[in-house]
Amino acid sequence: MKKHLAFSLLILLLPGSCLARPTLPFSNGLIADSQFRVLAVNLYAPAFYSGIRPGDHLLNTTAAEIPTQRSHRLERNGVIYQYRLLPEQLPLPSQQSIFLIPKNALSFTQLLQQIQNDPFLSMRLPIKKIDRTWNLLYTEGLFSGSQFSYDDYVLAAELPTEIRLATVIFFTAGERADYQLIHINVRCQAKNEKGNWQDLPTTGLLQQELLQHLLHGKGSAPGL
Repeated sequence: MKKHLAFSLLILLLPGSCLARPTLPFSNGLIADSQFRVLAVNLYAPAFYSGIRPGDHLLNTTAAEIPTQRSHRLERNGVIYQYRLLPEQLPLPSQQSIFLIPKNALSFTQLLQQIQNDPFLSMRLPIKKIDRTWNLLYTEGLFSGSQFSYDDYVLAAELPTEIRLATVIFFTAGERADYQLIHINVRCQAKNEKGNWQDLPTTGLLQQELLQHLLHGKGSAPGL
């Protein structure tokens, strides 16, 4: 049985760079494992609007083939659908920071454990406060380029020598009972010429990389 989902949209191709990034890259807004099973979808991003959801299996494709005009196939609960996915920039914080994931993919307790056990996460998410009443996690830290490369994480004419990175992570209900939303709200700042901290726009790559590691490192590189 073949059905069609209504789509036509756009993706975040995130090429590596050693220079400051002055403009937003392009993204498809999904994270998948090595078998192209979808683990997470950015809310209000191309994959979401094209009908792709966590748990879908993208069929007979490679990462290079996805951002094209032609239709592709996916399998969901034994039913074959067609989708078309094109990259676009994700300028809104809500597009970059809110992800649809399966209901049982990650709990607040597992989130804390994964940060403790994964060096990538513990480096970038130094815990500042844990609110167990509302299941809110606050992290904050000062980072230099010698600790890890953040050139793809922020938009800047010149790459700052130091950034202040703060996040708030929490869960809310998804569009259906079998989904949930994880919010990875990121605030990135650098000092201006007067020595004051000033907000820097983010690209969305950091949020995707954090979620990839939170899901036990099973996801492929963002920009699939």
